[in-house]
Amino acid sequence: MDVLFIYSGKGGVGKSTFAVNLAYSLPGLRVGLFDADFEGPSIPTMVSGVEDEPMVAEGLGIHPGTYAGIRISSPGLIENNDLSRSLSGKYLEGALEQLLIKARWDVDVLIVDMPPGTSEIHHQLLRLLKGRCLLITTPQTVSFADTQKGIDLLRRMEVPLLGIVENMSQFQCECCGHSTVIFSGDTQAMLAAPNGLHVLDTFPIIPEISAKGNAGIPFVLANPEHPVSARMAGLGRQLVVLLTQKFNTWSVH
Repeated sequence: MDVLFIYSGKGGVGKSTFAVNLAYSLPGLRVGLFDADFEGPSIPTMVSGVEDEPMVAEGLGIHPGTYAGIRISSPGLIENNDLSRSLSGKYLEGALEQLLIKARWDVDVLIVDMPPGTSEIHHQLLRLLKGRCLLITTPQTVSFADTQKGIDLLRRMEVPLLGIVENMSQFQCECCGHSTVIFSGDTQAMLAAPNGLHVLDTFPIIPEISAKGNAGIPFVLANPEHPVSARMAGLGRQLVVLLTQKFNTWSVH
């Protein structure tokens, strides 16, 4: 099982929306999606259909929920969830063991939607699970600064970095298709190049993507013919190559 961490140093850059839509853009592969944000899990909202095939306890672990073929585990799917309070130490490790490590995934690729920042959960996750990481940022100086802190942590923990995706690169009008640059940062020059990385792709701001997420439907499922869906599929193919060829394959122990 190949593990792909989706990380951003700053909240609000569309990381979880990206992770959800990427999970549904890897045809031909068995895919799992783990929501690692214990304090603010958002994937259950973005994929509300998972309630039809819910996550259930199984021994010391869980059997992930399923929606449209993707297996999903999230602290937000626990009934009477008492994990909203801050977890730390052995309590956090135990929660990760149950929801992630001892979950019955049976998948080819596991996408882990990490919370933003560089807190204890990042150290715990990266210690328990080996994988590679894709960075998500908006073209803003403040996002670059926070993401740089994450890059430094990931490299200290010897996590291979596959590259950077620039989200919200521009605003695209739904009526006429005209694009307007909103943020002025240069992701390649200010973040990627100094770290020896590449910007793998860029994605615009499209209001419907957020609207579909709020409605609990992944955008790429609702709009398979949309250019953004095609672009996401292309990035998915690129990432599969990087996951299977560039680095050694790691798996959950």
